[in-house]
Amino acid sequence: MKWQSLVTGGGATIVGLGALLGFTNPKPEAYVDFALVEGTEYLKTEACTAELPIVGNSFQDECIQAVDTEAVQSRIRQAMVENTQRQNYFVFSIYKSELSVSDLLPIPGDLLPIYQVESVGILTQFKVYKTGETQPQ
Repeated sequence: MKWQSLVTGGGATIVGLGALLGFTNPKPEAYVDFALVEGTEYLKTEACTAELPIVGNSFQDECIQAVDTEAVQSRIRQAMVENTQRQNYFVFSIYKSELSVSDLLPIPGDLLPIYQVESVGILTQFKVYKTGETQPQ
């Protein structure tokens, strides 16, 4: 009889935890908000500070200012919507995004890499677990 109560209680706990995780699995709209903040910061600290062939880093300040404009913020948001794939596992989600700086700023596309980010969403939070970059082709 005690085992039956223990098994029933354990099963109820597992179902309850699964339901909690399912209800707190963040939605794609929340990921876009998260990615906008993270992407903006990454552009300012990585892409805008990269040295370009011939011009070096002479456009660094202009790039950082451009990233903060409403137009570029809108383009970042749209790029995240269009270039993000979500794998929904009910209790958590995996988000994979690509961001090409040339789609956002007036910089020739073959000068800067394409940034890739993979994140997990769980308990209404996001955690970036993998970043990388590839050269445009």
